[in-house]
Amino acid sequence: MNLSDLRKQIDNLDTELVKLMAKRLEVSDQIGKIKEETNSPVQDLSRESEVLNRVQSLAQSLSLDPQDIESLYQEILFISKKQQRFTVSFQGAAGAYSEETALKIFGPNTLTLPCEQLDATFEAVEKGMAFCSSAGGKLA
Repeated sequence: MNLSDLRKQIDNLDTELVKLMAKRLEVSDQIGKIKEETNSPVQDLSRESEVLNRVQSLAQSLSLDPQDIESLYQEILFISKKQQRFTVSFQGAAGAYSEETALKIFGPNTLTLPCEQLDATFEAVEKGMAFCSSAGGKLA
């Protein structure tokens, strides 16, 4: 086998990975709809931990670096949460730099929740929402 043949194999595998990701996001979208109907938060830290532990064990059994696979899945979980119309709380008023930063990071479909008081921001985080803070429009 030559380099060109091997690269073609990689291209085929990449195509399959993207197709699988599309299927995963379809399921994630269905989960998001159920969460919305049941008024459940998008972020479920215990489920995320369960997924990460499972894929790390699988990675180790396949002689892959579990930390590399965890990093990959952190990104996959992030994308899945964005698909489910992730709600992000931020300290400050609507239109603040923190809101602008949240939309840049999490995407335009993100629901934002301004919290003018710091304790309200913490309460939102306790309910499973992400938190974004900024100074001068940059993520802190």
